[in-house]
Amino acid sequence: MINVTEIPNSSETSDSNSEFGTLFAAWELYQIFCAPLAAIALYIAITQTAFCFIKLKKKDKGSVTDTRSSSQAYEQYASTLNVMMALAAILGLLRSGFDFLWVLERFKDFSCQFSSKFKIAAYTLSLLLVYLILWLRQRIFYQHPQLKHLSSRTIKILSWTMSIMLVIGVLFTGVLYLVTSIYIGTPIGCQVVKNTWTSIRYYVLIIVTVFFQVCLLGLYSYPLIQHKRTSQSISQKENLVIPLIRRAGIAAGCCVATDVAIALIFLGPIWNGQVVTLATLLYDVNNIINLIAAIFAFPNWRNRLMPWRIGKDEKTRLAGNESSTQNHGTSETNISSAV
Repeated sequence: MINVTEIPNSSETSDSNSEFGTLFAAWELYQIFCAPLAAIALYIAITQTAFCFIKLKKKDKGSVTDTRSSSQAYEQYASTLNVMMALAAILGLLRSGFDFLWVLERFKDFSCQFSSKFKIAAYTLSLLLVYLILWLRQRIFYQHPQLKHLSSRTIKILSWTMSIMLVIGVLFTGVLYLVTSIYIGTPIGCQVVKNTWTSIRYYVLIIVTVFFQVCLLGLYSYPLIQHKRTSQSISQKENLVIPLIRRAGIAAGCCVATDVAIALIFLGPIWNGQVVTLATLLYDVNNIINLIAAIFAFPNWRNRLMPWRIGKDEKTRLAGNESSTQNHGTSETNISSAV
């Protein structure tokens, strides 16, 4: 028996070379976009870690002069939020600021598997922390004296149910991706192997996230709606917490919008591509957007992005504590520092 090797004609060879050139150009373009993303992720990680350490150091030195239980509670929440924000930023750096394909043998099966699944794990944990930060902040809002009357049993049950679903859902989805995703290396980039789980993963992702995202937006919207109704019916004293809720709610909305948009783009039946270069880039961008939105949701976002301003603004903050405490009991500055 004679083995005959089929030789592709010139047109097939030309089409193959054209596709290779296009996809390799996409990889090179991905590297160009990775540079600024890595720089942004590194800056966010450094500033959030520095901010956290500075605040913890000041707390250890007993720099908090307000000893009231309400103020101490807000300071405790602030420490928790600062640590969570620092961890989210570090994980975000591991997701968007580093790619193991830079150091491992490029486009081999092991390299693609390790790099892609490492990015999935980092993204999952960073996303979980960002949404836990947004969840904890709305719980703090509802405990404020000006909003405590809105914290009904139904709201509490919904809030805590959402937090449980958030943790279980995000971790379950992340593990599902890690276990069922198969990546292989090709000369034109890492590819995901299409199988039965490909579409199932995306549907699970959407179903799991829609619940807690809708609940989160509802928990932020409820006090805003109630405040608008009350302010239209009667003349009342200005609620100092409402602007803080509005800011955090907008940040939560940005996170939800970008997460849903990217999930829909890569929904199995819609997206037929196998090379993961574009998907990796867009999820890197989404990770950075989530971190920036979480930071800008804080009233002290300038200090969080520029920790060297903390000492300069400390006197102003303390002065604000004294003046606002006389008028409002629990000061706006105290709650601002925590939320």
